[in-house]
Amino acid sequence: MTDTSPHSWTIVVPRLVLRGMLNEATAGGFTLETGGILLGHDDEAGGSTRLTAAGAPGPLAVREPRFFLRDLNHARMLAARAWAHDRSQWIGEWHTHPLGHPVPSELDVRSYTSHVHDPDLGFRRFISVIVASTVTGGWTLGGWAIDSSTVQVADVKVVE
Repeated sequence: MTDTSPHSWTIVVPRLVLRGMLNEATAGGFTLETGGILLGHDDEAGGSTRLTAAGAPGPLAVREPRFFLRDLNHARMLAARAWAHDRSQWIGEWHTHPLGHPVPSELDVRSYTSHVHDPDLGFRRFISVIVASTVTGGWTLGGWAIDSSTVQVADVKVVE
């Protein structure tokens, strides 16, 4: 179920992290999806997640016009480095929609909810940022917070 009621979760994106996503999106082109993992920290009391990094897809990623699958070994290596650096955790994923809107597809929603329900992964909440191309050649963002019962629109707040 997708909840589009007033946002109760905020994804805080430092400008440097956003720049990395947009650089990767631009390098990936406007025909194939790309993306990577999101690393950061949840603030349950404040109702937010602060991103510390957005990973690149990795050398073995699968990129198609309407599908993206990150390179799992590359993602694990990024997550281990982030944990060692500042205790950032793998809190979700980002990907592009070069042919659409920053809204999760049915496949995206199924993937997110399966991650949350997989006890081996340990996600209480899964954060998604979708970067979609605009008609002017730019990019727009959509944020999503997924828990065991809802897929909810999240505010995306870009900070310095």
